Amino acid sequence: MESISTAFGPSGIGLLLVKGVPGYPEARQRLLPLGTRFAQLPEQVRLQYEHTASKYGVGWSHGKEMFKGVPDLLKASYKANPQYNVPTNDKSMMEKFPQYSYPNIWPRELPELEQAFMSLGQLMVNVGLRVALHCDAYVASKLPVYKPRTLHNIIKESRTTKARLLNYFPQSTSTAEREWCGWHNDHGALTALTTAMYINEDGKQVPSPDTRAGLAVAPRHSQQQLKVNIPVDHIAYQIGECAQILSGGLLKATPHMVRGPAVSRSSNGVHRSTFAVFMQPQVYTNLNLPAHDTINAATALEANPWVPPLAGRYKTGYDFNDFTQKTFAAYYSRDGAADN
Repeated sequence: MESISTAFGPSGIGLLLVKGVPGYPEARQRLLPLGTRFAQLPEQVRLQYEHTASKYGVGWSHGKEMFKGVPDLLKASYKANPQYNVPTNDKSMMEKFPQYSYPNIWPRELPELEQAFMSLGQLMVNVGLRVALHCDAYVASKLPVYKPRTLHNIIKESRTTKARLLNYFPQSTSTAEREWCGWHNDHGALTALTTAMYINEDGKQVPSPDTRAGLAVAPRHSQQQLKVNIPVDHIAYQIGECAQILSGGLLKATPHMVRGPAVSRSSNGVHRSTFAVFMQPQVYTNLNLPAHDTINAATALEANPWVPPLAGRYKTGYDFNDFTQKTFAAYYSRDGAADN
């Protein structure tokens, strides 16, 4: 429980690294190059896998998110549910919650993507379930009213988990040292991340072109920005805002961003590929604060000025869908967009 407190508690930096997962390095190596390979396919091919009916919740998505009021063209992603190719057969759910409920779609031009995506995604969720059990034990030790296995059961029972195979495009002089992805909190329950892979236009892996580039987090008690270096054989886990609410603030969501590299000869033509798995509650899951808590207690020590305050996006009685809609509205009305 000490490691959970250090990583996710009110004074933590917001990341927990898990090492020694059998098969993980190989699964990561199989999947990440495929993100850049898909991004390099002809545009007319990529556009076939945009899925407007799901609000781009499955398939290819590029330029559909906003950054400072304009389409974000610096990154793109291939999205899918990593656990269920068909999350539901309920057509009414597809109509009401299209971003979560539509079946996955996979590109004919890259047939190996499906197995590589699903295998790594399921592995990261399975490890996440074990992380969630430790989080539950930590919260229960501090909060007797906390229901055992709350976070674990939310992840285990959910059919809304979403994963993104992300490709960040090479920087140009007009975007030098700009944020590849703006500051945000993940709004789900738990997020799993791989370390990034840098790939040139020839499809070869290369070192990071800038040691300052990549993932950065902001500890809860300050506005300091910390560059994160995830070892290749480690999976990183971040707490999302649903877990912060349900734990009464004992678990704190992780403010984070991705910084682009300075333009140089070594960064020319270099893509960044990574994989993120967002473990989310079912859409109708009630997000109830612990019995004695208020939203003010659950959001104490929020010091990051770049993230819309949680207290302004949550109300008692909200379910996950309510909270999601309020959160997306807050991000899209500010300078940036949520990452999931």
